[in-house]
Amino acid sequence: MVGDRLQADVLGAKRAQLNSIWYNPQALPVVQAYQPTYVANSFKQIKKIILNA
Repeated sequence: MVGDRLQADVLGAKRAQLNSIWYNPQALPVVQAYQPTYVANSFKQIKKIILNA
């Protein structure tokens, strides 16, 4: 799951037992309760994560 919202996207993926990529172009701090599998600050990073997974 790739998403830009911690609560809706990352937490939803976690509840569904899926890996998640949090798109975080502003480099905001990760909230401990959500813990995405990966954090990407650009679309290029998302592509790299997906291709290497």
